Amino acid sequence: MNQLVLYSNVVLGTILLFSYFYIGSKNSGVLEKLWGNIKGLHRKLTIVSMIITGITYLFTIYYLGFKSDKLDKKIVNEILKYQIILIIASMLWMPLSIKYLNKKDVLTKISVILILFIVAMSALAILYKLFRINDNSKYKIMALVGSGMLFFHTFFLDFLNWNYNFF
Repeated sequence: MNQLVLYSNVVLGTILLFSYFYIGSKNSGVLEKLWGNIKGLHRKLTIVSMIITGITYLFTIYYLGFKSDKLDKKIVNEILKYQIILIIASMLWMPLSIKYLNKKDVLTKISVILILFIVAMSALAILYKLFRINDNSKYKIMALVGSGMLFFHTFFLDFLNWNYNFF
């Protein structure tokens, strides 16, 4: 069992979710604006993707946390670094987006776009590093599905689609 992977993801993931809840509750007047022009079925599909991505990414955390004893520790630690970068960068998205809504300056806009790019590229790095692990178990395959969904969501739905509809 890799406690560092588990604790890092659980603690930072909980802080991330709490930060969204806390910042959202303090800025409830702009929450609708955070969706940009994503409405109707398009929004529902995005929410479904968020849920599916969250659930399937648990496979990745499970694999790295509970099935990584026989894996290359260097690769697992590299994946953990990308997970930490992804989560911390994700914590910056909402406050920066709200800042942009309050004062539409170019630097904040670039910062929001850059943060979403960092999140997506971190997700891609996790997927790539998992793919490189020499293991053909069903747990690795499930982890690849989870990290693949994370990359799909963060790159196509957040970085490309959300940026286009928000800005």
